[in-house]
Amino acid sequence: MMGMEFNAWPFTPWVWSAGGEMVRPNADGTYRVAFTEDPGIEAAVFWHDMVWKYNMTQRNVLEGWDELQDDMASGRGVFAWGMINYFSDNALNKYNVPQETFGIMPIPAKDSATQPYSLCGGTVYAWSPRSTDEQVKAGWDWAQLMSFDKEFMEAQWAFQNTLVGIDSNIPGRTDMTQIKFEKYGATWPRHWAKEFDDLSKIAKLEPFCPNWNELKNILAPHLQGILAKENITRDEIKAILNTAAQECYDQYPGSFKPR
Repeated sequence: MMGMEFNAWPFTPWVWSAGGEMVRPNADGTYRVAFTEDPGIEAAVFWHDMVWKYNMTQRNVLEGWDELQDDMASGRGVFAWGMINYFSDNALNKYNVPQETFGIMPIPAKDSATQPYSLCGGTVYAWSPRSTDEQVKAGWDWAQLMSFDKEFMEAQWAFQNTLVGIDSNIPGRTDMTQIKFEKYGATWPRHWAKEFDDLSKIAKLEPFCPNWNELKNILAPHLQGILAKENITRDEIKAILNTAAQECYDQYPGSFKPR
């Protein structure tokens, strides 16, 4: 995803799996940029090596998301960042490739002493400050029904299977993850359920600190510059990441401070 504007998003779990963080909280509620620490640098170096040292990536640096997934679905690609749901329809209908061909694997950790992580999103429920007590209660009851009621969730997954199949979202209840993918993953190959359950156990939420999306937007072109330059040193990569961090501090001083 060298040319994609959101490449700082999938960069995040690589930094985690190298033992680092993208941001760290300060005592005053702001955050300091942490992708400039050694793990962030190592993750960027490894990404660069995948491109130039190991020849693991596509050569079209402007390839978009759909093209990248097509590389996978058609068999031109070996592994890619993406969602397994993509292979429920497109892989079968467009390229006639069996779902059994595909599997789910975690991003590797830097070494045996480092915890690997997968990146997960989340669902946010919000209530207007103008809501009445009755409206807040109704909203809270609905949120509990949608995300935590066992009977409702199982009925929902059973219904999804009559349509296009269950989605790959991790349930809000961790005790329901295995149930969802093993009992209701009827349209999934059997090994997907275990692989996704294993992946969900190392899932970690994005920081979602103030101006987190803006931080990623600032970092993205700097990552592209690192990946696109064949002969680049670790010190140069470190300097580029520091430049990105300084832009975060300069543009959003209310959210990001060095200390």
